[in-house]
Amino acid sequence: MLRGGEPTVIAVSALNEFGIPGKAHFVNYTVQMERSSTETGALPSAPTPLRQKRLLLRAEVAGPASLYSYSEQQVTKFFLQLDSTTPPTQLVYQRWVTATNKVRENKQYALQLMSALQCGTHSSKQTPGYELRELREIVMAYNACRGAQSKLYTNNAARGEARFRRRNRRGPTSLGLR
Repeated sequence: MLRGGEPTVIAVSALNEFGIPGKAHFVNYTVQMERSSTETGALPSAPTPLRQKRLLLRAEVAGPASLYSYSEQQVTKFFLQLDSTTPPTQLVYQRWVTATNKVRENKQYALQLMSALQCGTHSSKQTPGYELRELREIVMAYNACRGAQSKLYTNNAARGEARFRRRNRRGPTSLGLR
C-alpha cells in the first residue's frame, strides 16, 4: 500500500495474511522449521533440528492439500497443510557435509508426501525433487483425485513486479510493500 507515495511498513507479527488478488497470497503461521541451506557452498556440518518459528509463508497451491513456501537468502523450504485448522508441516529436506567431506541428504519429505497424499489408488510413489514445480504437480494431482480444484498462485507479482522487502531491524521484523 502506498500512502502519499511512501511504502507502508507493517510488522510481520501484526499480519495474519495478505495478498494480491489472482497473483499472490501470504499467510502468517507458527510452524516447526529447520532452516538449513541446500546450496552446496553453504551446507552445515550436521543436520539441523526443527525449531518453532513464526513465518510469513507464500501460498503456492490451495485445496484439500495446500502447499506453501518460505524463502530467504540461500534457504527455500516447503510446507504441506491438509487441515486448515492446523498449521502447515515442513516437508523436510536437508543436506549436510560430513567430517570426511561427503554430502549427505535427508529426504524425509518424500515419505511425508507418500503418507499424507494417498487418495484411492493414487499415491505419491515416485520421489519428486524438492522443487516447487514438482511439489505443485503432486499436490494438485492429489486435490484432483479428491474431486476438488486447486487454486494455483502464480506469485508473479511477489517474484518480480511488486517488491516485498522483509527487514530485520532492532525490534520486530517488518515487511514493506511497494
